[in-house]
Amino acid sequence: MKKRTKTILGVVVVIVIAAIVIPMYISRQHTTFRAEVTDHMSMLDTLDILIIKKIPTTDPYDEEEVTIKDPQEIRKILKLAKDIELRRVKQIDISERSEGNPYYYDWQLLTKKEDRFTEGFGITFYNEHAVSIYSGYKTRDQLENYEITNDFNLNEMERLFTNLKEGEKMTEYQLRPIEEQDIPFLWEMLYASMFKREGEEPFEPEIIHSPGMSKYVEGWGREGDFGFIAVDSQGKRMGSVTLRFFNEQNAGYGYVNAATPEMGMAVVETARGKGIGTRLIQAALDEARKRDIDAVSLSVDPDNEAIRLYRRFGFVEQGMCGTSVTMVCVMKP
Repeated sequence: MKKRTKTILGVVVVIVIAAIVIPMYISRQHTTFRAEVTDHMSMLDTLDILIIKKIPTTDPYDEEEVTIKDPQEIRKILKLAKDIELRRVKQIDISERSEGNPYYYDWQLLTKKEDRFTEGFGITFYNEHAVSIYSGYKTRDQLENYEITNDFNLNEMERLFTNLKEGEKMTEYQLRPIEEQDIPFLWEMLYASMFKREGEEPFEPEIIHSPGMSKYVEGWGREGDFGFIAVDSQGKRMGSVTLRFFNEQNAGYGYVNAATPEMGMAVVETARGKGIGTRLIQAALDEARKRDIDAVSLSVDPDNEAIRLYRRFGFVEQGMCGTSVTMVCVMKP
């Protein structure tokens, strides 16, 4: 009798434990976007920065991004996804579902921890069915994969990104032709355009006044010079693009012939990733067409990621000058 009682008690204990553990396990597997975001924040945290990236599946380095710094705007954007329902899945489920999609979107949210330091976490939207949420917006620590279990339209993500990008273009910066008072800034941008590999020591500031570099800015305003400056809503300069003609006696690194101007473009470090470089190049090429210029050249380090941007505008490799690639874009009507 005692043995039977113990057996019954043992079964009851197992049932009770199962009744507690199984719902807990199920609840851990099923969650919502809102709950996961809340789980990464405390009541004392404040929203700092939200970076939204649009990343091509075939070329992750050719990404676009938009940065939102207004806490109210960040809160509004997060609310758009708050009702997404999630279920934890294995990595293989994510990889299978992400195939065949031209883009995916990565949200990196930075929060101020009790006004003492900044922490971040990220959310990657692969498509209508798959999401990853991770700690450490740079290291992707503690990554968890999820399946979206209710209706979610990735086109809404595209519309949000496009609207934010267009709003950024309209409110944050405009382009104008280079003026005489911009020449000191052109020298700054000449230095900024010099490519430095990770781990290398920065160039000495005086290098821009060497004969090989100074020719790109010195005496700016001579016949044939043209270009544009990007300025923010306060008139602060954010980037520049210049086009200048050279000859064989005074050839630049990207020299092709005397009828082909060489283009130089740079954006201040704090303004990068906002599409400013893209707009500067587009403006320069449009102006070149108006002037009936047949081609534009440039010089770029082969390890510089900007080479992908240049290719998108039709620039193709024509040869090497030292360690740099010479690229040419033939103007089309």
